[in-house]
Amino acid sequence: MLQSAMTSEVSFKDLAPSFLRAFYMKWLSIVVQEREPLAKFHTLTHEQRVAEFKQLDERVLLENRAALVSQLRDRVQHRLQQPDIATKSLPYLRKQMALQRRHAPLRRTMRQSANAIRAIKPCFMMSPLTVAQLLDGSEPTFDLIIFDEASQLPPEDAVGAIARGKQLVVVGDPKQLPPTNFFAVTGGLVNAPLAEDGTPIYEDSESILEDFMGAGVAMSRLKWHYRSTHESLINFSNVSFYEADLYTFPSIETGTDRYGLQFEYVSDGIYEGKGMNRVEARRLTDAVVRFAKEQLDRQQRGEATQSLGVGTFNLRQQVAIQDELEQRRREDPMIEPFFARGVAEPFFVKNLENIQGDERDVIFISVTYAKAADGKLRYNFGPLNSENGWRRLNVLVTRARQCMRVFSSMRGDEINPAGTTSRGAQLLRTFLIYAEHGRLDSVTASAIADTESPFEQDVLTELIGRGINVVPQVGVAGYRIDLGILNDVTPGRFLCGIECDGVAYHESETARDRDRLRQQVLEARGWTIHRVWSTDWFKDRHGQVERLISLIEEDRARAQEEAAAERQARERVAREAEARAAEDAERIKQEVAEIRTTALEAEPYQRPLAAPYVTTPGEGKYATSNFYATTLGDLVKLIVLVVETESPVHRFDVLTRVAGMWSMRLGSRIQGRILQACESAEGGGVIRLRGDFYWSVSSAGKCIFRSRAGTRIAGDRIAPEEYHEAILAVLVRGQAFSRTQLVNEVRGVFGFSRTGAVLDEAINSGIDRLIMAGKLGEGSTGIRQRN
Repeated sequence: MLQSAMTSEVSFKDLAPSFLRAFYMKWLSIVVQEREPLAKFHTLTHEQRVAEFKQLDERVLLENRAALVSQLRDRVQHRLQQPDIATKSLPYLRKQMALQRRHAPLRRTMRQSANAIRAIKPCFMMSPLTVAQLLDGSEPTFDLIIFDEASQLPPEDAVGAIARGKQLVVVGDPKQLPPTNFFAVTGGLVNAPLAEDGTPIYEDSESILEDFMGAGVAMSRLKWHYRSTHESLINFSNVSFYEADLYTFPSIETGTDRYGLQFEYVSDGIYEGKGMNRVEARRLTDAVVRFAKEQLDRQQRGEATQSLGVGTFNLRQQVAIQDELEQRRREDPMIEPFFARGVAEPFFVKNLENIQGDERDVIFISVTYAKAADGKLRYNFGPLNSENGWRRLNVLVTRARQCMRVFSSMRGDEINPAGTTSRGAQLLRTFLIYAEHGRLDSVTASAIADTESPFEQDVLTELIGRGINVVPQVGVAGYRIDLGILNDVTPGRFLCGIECDGVAYHESETARDRDRLRQQVLEARGWTIHRVWSTDWFKDRHGQVERLISLIEEDRARAQEEAAAERQARERVAREAEARAAEDAERIKQEVAEIRTTALEAEPYQRPLAAPYVTTPGEGKYATSNFYATTLGDLVKLIVLVVETESPVHRFDVLTRVAGMWSMRLGSRIQGRILQACESAEGGGVIRLRGDFYWSVSSAGKCIFRSRAGTRIAGDRIAPEEYHEAILAVLVRGQAFSRTQLVNEVRGVFGFSRTGAVLDEAINSGIDRLIMAGKLGEGSTGIRQRN
């Protein structure tokens, strides 16, 4: 050092800093060499130990789970052998399980066999009211009572369950929806007052969670947020309701084009009052239909699909969207599989009063409120204006896992914060601004902006000096990634993340959190994480930089391969789509030509003529004889006569025809005897029963449509097969009818003068069955036969 100064290699002004650097480096070198863990630290060896720890940690969890199951099974067998269970509880339980009917009331069974049931099933999952109704409360029944979603549980409903346990754990979120009378109002049990816009005002009450929080009991807050895979989905609530205290995990996506929070402005949307915005409902419905078609296409290609839910700010907008969707589903039956109820996460449309607890991959939200037709924005935001309106908003905007699209007919800036005292309305303004611009005007949001360390800055400087595009402190709250490497192959995404063993690493309470769980969550969100260890950085800075560059290049090469494979897949899908489009165009062209040819050759439409309905003769034929003296065999012969004459014939008409031969009205005794004869005829194979209709054996399931003019036979006593034949006869020449026109034509074919509710439902059901069977098609031009 002195020699360098004397030869002017180090200038006079740099002499003091150079001396300090040389002193500290010498001191650090001695300190590292004197401490064996630091002297022998090596990145590859340490990371291998971390990998071994991850495997062992997961193995311990699996083995503990298996050991617990084994212990529980042994405990069940031991308990069932105890005298109080083996001689009293268990025999009664077995007796009830063996019965086919006339079981004892469940409350009595629970009282008589409580010990046996609890030995077999030590954990009960029940609502608090069911606990109070079915379980004896004279003494504690359980060691531990756990209330989940306690923010929605009234104290009066919880007391009965609390009395039946020795310990209590209450789990809930005081920032979400409190107990309300929503279901009582919608069920007609309670009359709720109406707001200025005509929507019901639901009454809120205190929850058992708030009571316990006010009692000063021990509390613990869960901070890791797992649901939202893109931070924009939770950042608004984190900042606005949770003081930015939640640990959220950054997304590998840098923007919100595909994932995260998206804003769609409905420029022509108008708030019509009473919670209704039809234009916005139609725009959202269009998006739902497009989404459904995309998911069905992905399903056909064997790709992963996403689930969808729709949230609204009030009940009437929910109903409006459901009505729009019902119409679209009628117009395009091809999308019906998307709305099936039997899938793991079915589609739903709910409002902010009943959406709590639900989550989907994608959520569409209809804000509804906007300027009225006169151009004025009235601050009637329905439930948001209530005391707990901000809680409802928090529930609604945190339901999405991957993406949330906000359909709004107003922008956040249109809401004047001075124009309303409602916290819910003011937060709606903040949310809309954030959804559109990604900006949160919050003191809390700006206070959590920057937490860099000198070590991270050193790594950042080295990477930037080698031309790597680096973003420090990726994330908005809680758990951030120290350095994110931007993906120059696929813009809009990060290539990988780099973690330094700084303050956040050393502050972790357990190795499981530090070395496994956090990285596991990040990898589940698509991240590739590389670590830089400060000890090796000090000992071999150049080698560590080269190692990082090599890892980044490997990630870049892998990203290029994935991008090429994705590009080839898109090109293949595009070629297949073009081929299908060409085939469809050719098919449509041929169909149009056939329709035109048919239209030219066909005569003008004429309503098809139905065959007359022939009624079985013999009314009053046996009026002078005793009905009850008639043998069962003779009744069977008369029933066969009726069925052969009028097949297919409704069960009620068979009964009235046979009873009419004795000029009698149907009574319970007469009906029972005729039904006995019908069962005998069916059992003998001389007639067949299909649904509520009897068929002759000779008909072989075929029928013709017959006029019911003058017969007094209602529309619900006509066999579905006859409706099918009549509908196909009306459409046989290739004509297209709207559904209403087709219903009127079929009604006329059967000789009815008007379409009542029963007849309308029967004809529409027949049309729907033919559409589902592929015999009819319903499109924008109407309903027609398919070739």
